[in-house]
Amino acid sequence: MSTEKTPALTEKIYYRQIDALKGIAIFLVVLGHSIILYPIDLHQNDLCELVFRWLSSVHMPLFFVISGFCFSYRGSYRHFIWKKVKRLLIPYFAFNVLDLIPRYLFPNLVNRPRGIAESVQKIIFDGGELWFLYVLFIIFLIYPFIYGWIKRSVYLFAGTLALLLLVHFTWTPIPMFRLGEVIYYLFYFTIGVMVREYLGNTIFDFKPGRLKAAAVTVVLLMLWFILIELNPPYLGIVTALTGIITLYRSLRYGVLVQIFSRFGSYSLQIYLLNGFLLVISRTIIVSILQVTNPFAIIAFNMLVDFFLSYIIIKYICERIRPAKILMGMV
Repeated sequence: MSTEKTPALTEKIYYRQIDALKGIAIFLVVLGHSIILYPIDLHQNDLCELVFRWLSSVHMPLFFVISGFCFSYRGSYRHFIWKKVKRLLIPYFAFNVLDLIPRYLFPNLVNRPRGIAESVQKIIFDGGELWFLYVLFIIFLIYPFIYGWIKRSVYLFAGTLALLLLVHFTWTPIPMFRLGEVIYYLFYFTIGVMVREYLGNTIFDFKPGRLKAAAVTVVLLMLWFILIELNPPYLGIVTALTGIITLYRSLRYGVLVQIFSRFGSYSLQIYLLNGFLLVISRTIIVSILQVTNPFAIIAFNMLVDFFLSYIIIKYICERIRPAKILMGMV
C-alpha cells in the first residue's frame, strides 16, 4: 500500500489512507453523538457510556493529528489564511448562525436552548456548537510561525511537544477563545506535523505478516480498553495515542481503506450536518415512534446522521455552488 515519494510540508500530495482515517474519525464522532442525552439519556446505560468514553477518547485527537499531517504552508501567510477562511471560517459562521434558529424558536427540540444574544456571544468567544473548527482555525493562524521555528530540528519538535504538555497540565487559561483546547490539541497537531516531516508516505508502507500484525493490533486494542476502563489521572493523552496507533494499524487492511476513504473526503461536511440531522432523527425515533431500546436508537441515528448525510452531501450539495461555499468545499 505504498504511495509517492516523501514530500516536504510545502508540497501537497493526496493520501487515500488519510481520507480513510478521516472517515473512521468522523464515523466515531457521529456514533458518539448518536448516544444521545436528550430526549432520553442513553448514558444511563453502562454499555453505552463505556462505548461513548471509548469513542471520545480518540476521535478529536485523531482529527488534529490528521490536520497536522496534512498541514502545508505554501505562498504568503495572507494566501494561506484566506484558504482557511474559505475552508473553515465560512462554514463555522454559516452553520452556527443556522443553529441559532432551533435553539431560540424550538427549545423543546434541543438539549441546550439559548437566546440569540447568548448564542452570538458563544459563537465569538467559545466556539459555538462547532468548537472543532474554531480551535483548528486558531491553530492554523499561529502554526506557520511555530513551524518556521521547530522545522530546523527534531529536538525542537520534541521540546515543543514537552512544552505543550507542561502548559496543558499546569496552566489555567482564561475562559474564552478555547485557549485550553488550543494548547491541548496543538500537541496532537504537532505530532501529525512531525510524523509528516520525518516519515512522510513511508508511514503507510505496511510490510507483510498479517498474523503478527493482527496480534499487535489486538494487544493495542486491549490496552486501549483497559486504559479507558481504569481512566487513570493524567493519562488521557496516553489513551488517545494508543487509540490513534490502533486505528492507524487498521489501515493495513485494504477493505477498511476502501470503505472509509469515501466518507473521509466529506468528513467536514458530515460534521457540519450532523447536529441538524440528529435533531430530526432523535425526534422521530424517540419522541414520535417512542422507541426506548438504546441500540435501536443509536442505529437509527447513525442511519440518518451518517449515511443519509453522506448521500445528501455527495449527490445534492456537491452540485450546488452556494452549498459548496457554505460547506467549505471550494
